[in-house]
Amino acid sequence: MAITNVTIRDLRPCIVRDRRGEIKKGLFHTWSQESKPVAPSYLVGGHSGGVVSFILGLVELEDGTVEKEYPEDITFLDSPDKFKEYDFTYEKEKENDTT
Repeated sequence: MAITNVTIRDLRPCIVRDRRGEIKKGLFHTWSQESKPVAPSYLVGGHSGGVVSFILGLVELEDGTVEKEYPEDITFLDSPDKFKEYDFTYEKEKENDTT
């Protein structure tokens, strides 16, 4: 098995609150679309089953392990700087500035 050095850019530093309530430092990699089948309910009038779909974030922790975390458990630490990269000027405000 060959090992290749891979450089991944644009990792975002974050804090993760894991399932046990512990806070850990991490590097956010990407979002992942997950889905799981749900069996039909055994109750009369219950749901007929199907698929539940949800989003998880892939976060690399300091020890090198990767965990899947719910979005509400991830806090990005670079948000103030990231928001400076975008123009949030409302379109009508832009039109008024040019007239």
